[in-house]
Amino acid sequence: MEKQGIILQDKFFELGESPIYNESQDVIGNVTYKLSIANKFEILKDEEIIFTGKSKMFVLIPKLIISDHYGNEVGMIQRKFTFFKKKYLYIRNDGDTYEITGNMTDRRFDVLRSGVPIIQVRTLSSFLSLRPHTFALEFLEPDLDKWEGIAVVQGVRMMVKDENSSTANATAQ
Repeated sequence: MEKQGIILQDKFFELGESPIYNESQDVIGNVTYKLSIANKFEILKDEEIIFTGKSKMFVLIPKLIISDHYGNEVGMIQRKFTFFKKKYLYIRNDGDTYEITGNMTDRRFDVLRSGVPIIQVRTLSSFLSLRPHTFALEFLEPDLDKWEGIAVVQGVRMMVKDENSSTANATAQ
C-alpha cells in the first residue's frame, strides 16, 4: 500500500472549524467542534458529516464514542488503566481492537493493531513557532478507513486535552 498522509491543526480552543489537509496541503475536509457539556466533534468531507465523536459523561474511565454519518456507533475510544504512560484503546463494534500509545500531549503516538503500527502521528510545529500547531497522520496499513482514523486521532487528542485540563483544575483548587 502507498502511504497516505493527512495534516490536522491542533486548536487551543475547540470551537468552530479546523481544516484537514492532504500531503499536498489541499483542504480535503474539516473538523467541526460543537459546543456542549460533552465534547463533540464532526469530521466533514464535502460539507457532509462522515464521522462524529462524543465523549461519554459521568463515567469512571474516560470514553469517547465514534459514530458514522447515519449516527450508528462504529467504535469507542477508552483510556486504558495504567500507572505511568497514558494508553488508550479504540474498540470497534466488529471486535477489532487498536492500542494507542506514545506521547499524546506532544502529538507523537501510534495506533497499533496486534503490535503493528497502522497510523503514526507526529508533530509538525513546535510550541515556539508562530504557525498553528499541526500534526501529521501517516497511514501505514489499509486497516482503518482514512476518515475513521482521523476521527480516532481527533478523539484521542480531545480526551487528552480534557484530562490535562481537569488535572490542572483539580490541582489549582
